[in-house]
Amino acid sequence: MNHHSRQKFKNYSLDISSIPRRQYESPYYKQGSTKQPKPQVLYKSYNSSVSPSTKVFACHRPNSKSLSTSSSDFFSVLVSHMRRLDENFSLDLVEETPLTQALNCLIQAIDIIEQERGQGNANITEESDNYNENDKKTSKLEALLKAKEDKLIIAEAALAREKKALAREKENVKKMKEYYKKQEYEIQMQKAEIEIRERENDEKICCIKQRLEIENKEVEDKKREVEKDTIEVAAMKKKLEEFSSSLMEEREELEIERSKLFEKTLEIDKEIWKIESEKIILEEKQAMNNHLKAKIDEEMIQIETDRAELLKSKINLQSDVIKHTELLTNLESERISLSELQESLATEKFILSEEKSKLNQKEERISNILSQLDEEKHKILLDQPLSIIKNPFIQSNSLLSNSSDAKDPTFFLTKIESPKDKFISIEMLEELQNQMFSYSQEVENREKALENRSQTLSKKEKDLENKLIEVQALESSLLKAKNNLEEVSFSTIPKLETESQNIQYILADLQAKKSEIDLGYSQLQERILEFEKSKNDSFKSPDVNKLMQKIDKKNKKLQQREESLAQFEAQLQQEKDENLAHALFLQRAQKDFELEYTQKQAEIQLATKKLERLQAKLDDIISLINTKENQLLNLKSHLIQEKSKLPSLDYNNIKNSAN
Repeated sequence: MNHHSRQKFKNYSLDISSIPRRQYESPYYKQGSTKQPKPQVLYKSYNSSVSPSTKVFACHRPNSKSLSTSSSDFFSVLVSHMRRLDENFSLDLVEETPLTQALNCLIQAIDIIEQERGQGNANITEESDNYNENDKKTSKLEALLKAKEDKLIIAEAALAREKKALAREKENVKKMKEYYKKQEYEIQMQKAEIEIRERENDEKICCIKQRLEIENKEVEDKKREVEKDTIEVAAMKKKLEEFSSSLMEEREELEIERSKLFEKTLEIDKEIWKIESEKIILEEKQAMNNHLKAKIDEEMIQIETDRAELLKSKINLQSDVIKHTELLTNLESERISLSELQESLATEKFILSEEKSKLNQKEERISNILSQLDEEKHKILLDQPLSIIKNPFIQSNSLLSNSSDAKDPTFFLTKIESPKDKFISIEMLEELQNQMFSYSQEVENREKALENRSQTLSKKEKDLENKLIEVQALESSLLKAKNNLEEVSFSTIPKLETESQNIQYILADLQAKKSEIDLGYSQLQERILEFEKSKNDSFKSPDVNKLMQKIDKKNKKLQQREESLAQFEAQLQQEKDENLAHALFLQRAQKDFELEYTQKQAEIQLATKKLERLQAKLDDIISLINTKENQLLNLKSHLIQEKSKLPSLDYNNIKNSAN
């Protein structure tokens, strides 16, 4: 067996990894144990792991079935197993039996093992000492490893908890994000609704403006028609004047033709009857016009009365405002007086507290004096005779009358020296104590009275605050009413005034037209009278008939014009009422829209502020979560590195110590 085979056998015998784990856990290898293993035990333990097992040869033991195999196969197998001990092993084939040759091989193997044992026993003692030292080091390292493992387990548990907390926070953040997304969507929907309402209101206002423009155009058209009618009436006037001149010229001709007209008087009477009937109709129409005029005058009177009522209400509001200002001044003066009373009460309380402290100090002094006097009294009763005790009040009055400092409790200790005086001072101190008790009761009563006064003052303050709140509410309502009245006075009343002026202009035009019609009618009546005077001597001519027909036609046209003017006035009144209603509706709609707009803007601003705050909070939470995650990842990586380093170092130390 050469050197290489021996070194291989040595490494095989000293490999610690082949030793089972139970051997390290035995009490012989624990740190600081007194039971050290003996060399024989170590030899047995290493021998059991180093010596070749009999199973190696048992597996190649020939059975009854393998007797027919040749001896060459047997020896080749045996040589291969022997070369496990020595690579340069060779078998000399001799003319001996195969069993003797196998025995020779076993003898050679046993010789090799005995040689190695002789060398191994010397090394085992040295190695056992090294193992003890290494065992101590390994036990320390194992304790450190266990402590580090416990720390790692605790750190892993803390990491797991922090991961769970982070997961919960992430879920909460997700929920908050979803909630705020919903709120943003609702706000956007509200904004869209507000924009739609604004568009609808703008469209309504545009429609109302278009209606008003159309109505104004219609009114202007009707005014133009009235102007045309006035021009036509003026033309008619000119024609009537021309006709009157022609009549004056024809009067001479009529005087000539009176004889002819006498025969036709009956027909003229009939025509006169017709004219009278038409006159009656005109009078009825005139009465209708007068009735309409009276109605218009009544409406004007109502407008003036409404204006007067508005002025009265304005004056009443101003008077109410003055009254409320007076109430506020009274309330402020009462508040100032209450504050002064409170200050006086505080000063009185401070004075009472000082007096109370002084009384407490005096009571303490008196109690000390009384205790001393009780002791002296006891001594006097033991020392003095009964005669002195029976007449204790002989000199009490003289002492009280002569002592100017009797009220001071220390006076009795300084002035009294005899036992009689001491006994009298006890009673005087008792009287002083009673006086002090009564004075303390008076102080308590005064404190109670002050507390009652403070409670009443607090009640008054609450009442004043309630009154102030009511006054402020009244002021706000009065300001709202004042604003409404100002809006009415600045918006609706000027419109009504302009419309009333337009109506007055129209009425003036109608009255002018009526006066012109009355003049024409009076001229016709004069002509009829003249015609009646001359009817007995004249006859009706065809020119007169033509003129009468023209006059009838013109009267009919005038009646139609008057009817159209009445209808136009009624339409104007309706349009006026409708315009007022539209104006009031527009004012209300504008106010409602402004209120809703302001409310929605305030809500949107609040919601945006809340969203900004919550967004900032979310950003902070997310940044904290990211920092914590980075910290946890860094800790985890650091722990993994330490965990990977520590076992590798320990196992390397064990292997180095084993080698």
